[in-house]
Amino acid sequence: MKLKLQLMCVALCLLGINVFFAQKSTSNFPYLPQVQNQLLLKKIEVKSSDIKELYIERQFVDKKTGINHVYVGQQYQGIKIKDAISSLALKGEEVVYFGNSFVPEIASKINTVTPSVTPQQAIQTVLTHFNLGTLANQKAISSNNNEYVFDKGEVSQNDISVKLRFASVESKLILSWIVEVYTVDSEHLWNVTVNASNTEIIEINDFVLKCDFGAPDACSNHNHEHIQTHKPKPFNLFKK
Repeated sequence: MKLKLQLMCVALCLLGINVFFAQKSTSNFPYLPQVQNQLLLKKIEVKSSDIKELYIERQFVDKKTGINHVYVGQQYQGIKIKDAISSLALKGEEVVYFGNSFVPEIASKINTVTPSVTPQQAIQTVLTHFNLGTLANQKAISSNNNEYVFDKGEVSQNDISVKLRFASVESKLILSWIVEVYTVDSEHLWNVTVNASNTEIIEINDFVLKCDFGAPDACSNHNHEHIQTHKPKPFNLFKK
């Protein structure tokens, strides 16, 4: 009898949590029930507000297995959180895999939702840091949902993309610009995180894979991949 009561209490608790999610969430995200259930099963502590604005970063169906792979992103007030991408795999309606990368307690970690630094200033911060020159055309050639594209001019092989994101820095979520510049010499595809409040460079990534073709097995994949990450010393364009 005691065991039955314990099992009933557990069931009611889980039901209560499910009801809590359902009542609090206003998301139109199509896979919200599956995500909620996985969070409960894996005992991952997140608030309903943390998964209120989920979105699909990428999705594809494996033709061989029929498994639907969904990469689920997290955002706050319409601004995406860098690297907060969880993976969900479904076979029909059944979840066969869930990998969690959600950030808990988002609201308490945000520094601001309003950038003080313009996208142009963020680009120039990166160009100055690498001695690449000056952004010639200050007007964006396209913009959509906090994402901008600027003309490559003579400083980049591709047009320069700038995206507003929250970046995780020492348990905080710092509003930042993600700037991507592909150097004209093809040596570097810089992906740089710039603080949107003061132009401090938070993180630098180079997505160009470098190979030594004179050494056997020095490089097995000639696609662009992340091979270098470092957090530089503070750099501020506005520094006197």
